[in-house]
Amino acid sequence: MGLGKSSVCTFSINVGSKITGKTYVTSNKMRTDFDATTPEGQKISSSMIKDGDWLYSWTYASPQGVKMKVPATMESSKSTETNTGTNSNASQNFNQDLEMNYNCKAWIVNNLMFTLPSNVTFMELNAPDLSPNSGSEY
Repeated sequence: MGLGKSSVCTFSINVGSKITGKTYVTSNKMRTDFDATTPEGQKISSSMIKDGDWLYSWTYASPQGVKMKVPATMESSKSTETNTGTNSNASQNFNQDLEMNYNCKAWIVNNLMFTLPSNVTFMELNAPDLSPNSGSEY
């Protein structure tokens, strides 16, 4: 999102279960659709949309989803990560040995991709306070 270009990326990663998906990015909007296959072979399809200050997430197996206001500190943390290439919390949990395949290309924006599903009810979650003195970690 920080590059300011509209693009679509396909990805796959294996973290005990195989996850494949597609991410669409433009301006301050993003959508990711992904499928996870458990070691037992069960397929779980999910999506998430970030539209401005809100993040929505749902699975196709449930009529209930969640929405969360993205804290301003998370946005500034993201820009710090983009500019420096590091983020202390993220780098502590990142496994550089994981193999992730991805391919990105330019995308002609289709705003319908950022439309929330009408058959899902979104419950609002409160985001943790990520300010330096809050004591919360994400």
